[in-house]
Amino acid sequence: MNLDDIGRAPLPGPARDWQTAQFEPAFVQLKAEIDKLSSITAAGAVDWARVVDLAAEVLSTTAKDLTAAAYLGVGLTQTRGLEGLGTGARILRDMAATFWDSCTPPKNRLRGRMAAFSWWQEKCLAWLKNAQDLPPLPAQAHLTLMEAVRALDQTLSGLLPDLPPLRDLLEVLSRVPVQAEAAPAPQPPAGESGQTTPRQAAQPQNTAPANAEDARAVLAEAARTFAALAGRETPADPWAWRATRIAAWLRIGGLPPEENGRTLLPPPDPAVKAALLSLLDQGNFLLAAQTAEEQIPEHLFWLDPHRVAVQALEALGSDYAAAREAVLAELGLLLAHLPGLERLSFADGTPFADAETLDWLAGIQGAPPRPDAATRPARGEAAKARAEAEALFERQDVAGALDLLGQASRQADDGPTRLRLSLAQMSLLCRAGHWPLATSLAEEAVAEVERRGLEDWDPELAVETFLAAREAVLGQGGDDAPARAGAYASRAARIRPSAALHLSG
Repeated sequence: MNLDDIGRAPLPGPARDWQTAQFEPAFVQLKAEIDKLSSITAAGAVDWARVVDLAAEVLSTTAKDLTAAAYLGVGLTQTRGLEGLGTGARILRDMAATFWDSCTPPKNRLRGRMAAFSWWQEKCLAWLKNAQDLPPLPAQAHLTLMEAVRALDQTLSGLLPDLPPLRDLLEVLSRVPVQAEAAPAPQPPAGESGQTTPRQAAQPQNTAPANAEDARAVLAEAARTFAALAGRETPADPWAWRATRIAAWLRIGGLPPEENGRTLLPPPDPAVKAALLSLLDQGNFLLAAQTAEEQIPEHLFWLDPHRVAVQALEALGSDYAAAREAVLAELGLLLAHLPGLERLSFADGTPFADAETLDWLAGIQGAPPRPDAATRPARGEAAKARAEAEALFERQDVAGALDLLGQASRQADDGPTRLRLSLAQMSLLCRAGHWPLATSLAEEAVAEVERRGLEDWDPELAVETFLAAREAVLGQGGDDAPARAGAYASRAARIRPSAALHLSG
């Protein structure tokens, strides 16, 4: 079973509601296994391998549940040691960043969410305390482990500010023994001893690169390490954002091979882009920018994350103004070095720069916008309105949240922004169980998609609208609900076939 993507991959069908999911067989068996930790009547010790299998089944087929993810993380630590601890941290971080709005326990049960992360840290610390004679980790493995836990800590600091940081766990992990990696000693000059102490041999930085290509690799690795550390410790530092791009640009020799504008490069996961835009719309600006940064090493030529990062940094205000300028400067260097990059696409036709990014690039480069471009203002005000409405909703002020979104919609200058705010209203109505009102809004939203032809010029927004309408129709029920919901699902799948992976029935 591949666990690398389990924290960010969507379910193959609709998620069960929280109460229903807990009574699914895999979830019941999972909790029964975990209950052995505190039950004096349970027979036998916890079967951690079984915990891993059951939790993975829950997360991949039933629900994106943070408690199950915490169980999986501890199970991986128990069965795979420090490597498993790092994998568990990445799974928890991926779930928090990708499914925060829809995962369980639901958002109105923040204590339940906090309890899941606290339990994971507590059990990992207990395992580390009891672990005897841990073998030294390779230096790179230790760095990867620390980065995984720091990334989770950073994500949680934005989503759960009341949750105590993972400082204790990070401190213990920092003391894990690390292998001394001996570097080949250079040939000594004639007449000098070639002997060196083991500590000297373990310092690769004392060995000068033999050529420019080796020096390039050393520089790229140093920039990447600095970007990761500074991004966590001093995220407003413009050099952290420059370093991410310097490390990436050093790997680029020129434009990728292409035929009729299409390269052979694999495309990014559509769910990643959706998560980036969702974080931006929700007002999680720092997390949106940091998540965008994580895409750059993996997709060197994908330009959409740079736009998200700049928009998020701009929304963060004057403290991040220098960071925003640093991103723009580095991106400008790349585009000057690789003219025409923004017009290429991945192997499946996904553009390196979507329509909104192309217009944004035209603006920052001082060029006139494309003739067919609609005005696309910054998402900042709409995102702030959504964040404030969410806060009102969590305080049980549903009417106030809806009114706030309605006022923001009336003040918006463009149709797509108004539609996104309408979808936010629909989401709140669904969560509050006001299905008839949600369905009425859904019908208006679908009509707006058709009126503006969004299926052609803003397909992602069209998909979002169709899926939201499907949820509202199914929630209201009725004899024709399955047929209407199926029609909306089909329209979404025609635009983006992977949307069908979220659906069943």
